[in-house]
Order: sequence, then structure tokens, then C-alpha cells
Amino acid sequence: MLSFEYIRYFLEACDCGSIQAASKNLFLSAQGLGAGIQRLENTLGIKLLNRSKAGVTPTQFGKEFYLYASRLAEDMDQLEQFCQEFRKSQATDTLIGVVGDNKFSSAVTLCAELYSHDHPDRPTNVSAISFESSDALQEALRAGELDAAWVFHREEKSGFIYRRIDEYSPLVLICSGDCALADRTSVSIQELGSLRFIQAGRADSITELVSRLFEEAGVRQEIFMYSTENSMIGKLIDGDIAAILLRECYAPAVTKHCGNCAVIPLEPEIRVASSLISKGPRSRHSVQNQFFDYMADYLHRHLFTYR
Repeated sequence: MLSFEYIRYFLEACDCGSIQAASKNLFLSAQGLGAGIQRLENTLGIKLLNRSKAGVTPTQFGKEFYLYASRLAEDMDQLEQFCQEFRKSQATDTLIGVVGDNKFSSAVTLCAELYSHDHPDRPTNVSAISFESSDALQEALRAGELDAAWVFHREEKSGFIYRRIDEYSPLVLICSGDCALADRTSVSIQELGSLRFIQAGRADSITELVSRLFEEAGVRQEIFMYSTENSMIGKLIDGDIAAILLRECYAPAVTKHCGNCAVIPLEPEIRVASSLISKGPRSRHSVQNQFFDYMADYLHRHLFTYR
């Protein structure tokens, strides 16, 4: 059976007049391209190229073969384009909402690329959109403007399907070992009013959640600085410049940059999870739902990459 791959090798060699030049155009080794053409000739039982130090030229039969092969190549190009356009027309558009602009939002694009690589038969066009608050994000989800939302939350609300990326993890206070609270076995929200805090970002769902906790506890707390870099957070804590509230599962990522710090549980305990949330009945055969399951599972297993 004729190999179309080797036919392309032959066509390129004829167009270039050189095995070496053709191999560069096709990003192959000269030996590999030459061997492919040789296999094509062996399959045909007919010589296609005359080879010399000056290059290659088609034999008389090779010239006629070139004409047929050129038309075949054009037809194959059109067939490939037809398949690509059809696949694009079948792709499902999926919009995922996040709060703020942080490093987690880039994971949406990463998972879309990985999903397309792992499941080329399930095309989906995925994009992320940023919202200023979790309330605005969830309202857009309820209104059908989004297909899914990625948020931190304390409890699951009715009407949504939750795919947990991180399990519920208790919030802890991380502060300098020189802080007045450092020797405590637990601390309440009300006791944190005197501390200067660092948080993930002005528009970030975990920052929003912590701010709400302060409001609910009646604590006036002005955030001192915003950063998503664990090393920067570690230095600020180490120097007794600021403290941070975050989930216990993330504490090791920050404390590894601290030489002197304390990790103190909150009392009463407050547990927080991050989830990919979608709306409505769940269909196992929906391309979108298959992608949501894939994304939640991948990030659950590899979330340390983003910490």
C-alpha cells in the first residue's frame, strides 16, 4: 500500500531539487526523508528519482507520478481542512467564571489544552471570564450567562452542582513568631483586629471570603498589602509586618519561606473549599460536564502546582 507520507517526501524533494533542502522544510533528517522515498520506490517497484551530487531530479516515470501525486496532495489538504472545519463547528463553547485576575484563572486554559490533548474526539472551546465578587459570579451562573464558576465557599447552596477541587480545609492564622498571638493554641476572628493583613488580591474570592468573616464578626480590619507570591508573603510574615488567614492545606506553601512563624487554628473552626460549580441537571454524556469532571479531578490531584 502506498504511503501518503512518503509521497509528500517525494513531492517536496522534487520541488526543492535536493534531499537536504526538502528535509529541512519538513523538519526531518535527510537520512529519514531519503529512506522514506526509497521505501516508496520499493513499494512501486519503479525508480522515481535520479540522484547525484548536484541534487535529485524525477525520472520520466517520476514526472508523471508527480502530476498525479500533486493532485492527490491538494485533495488531501482539502480533506484535512474539511475535517478541521467540521470539528470546529461541533465544538462546545464553555465559559467559566472566576473572581478577580489571579494565577488560578490560568488553570482554566491549561485544563482546556490538556483535555483537548487527552480527548481529541470531544472538542470544546473553553474560556475564562473574571468577576469582581463571588455574588456577581454566582448570579451570572444562575442567569445562564456562565457554564461554570470556580470559587471558594464555606457551604454548598441549592441549585448548583459542586465538583470540589480542594476538600473543606480549616482556616488558620499564620503570623510571625514575634507576634503577641504566636503562643496561642487557637485564636478568634475578634482578636485579629490589631493585626495588619496580607491577602491574595483585591478581587479574589478567598480575600472576599476573609473580609466577610471580619464583617460578620464586627471586626474593622484594613488589609495591609496584596500579593499572590508565597515568598513575598513569607517575608512579610517573617518580618512581623503582616499576617495572613488561609486554608490549612496551603500553610506549608507559605511557611516554607518563613524562618520564624506560627500557625494557629481559628476558634470556632471555619472550613473552606474550592469548587467548580455548574447549574442544573447533570448529564453524564454532556461534553461540558465531561470537561468539568476532568478539570476538577486534574486540579484536585495537581493543585500543588498552583500553590
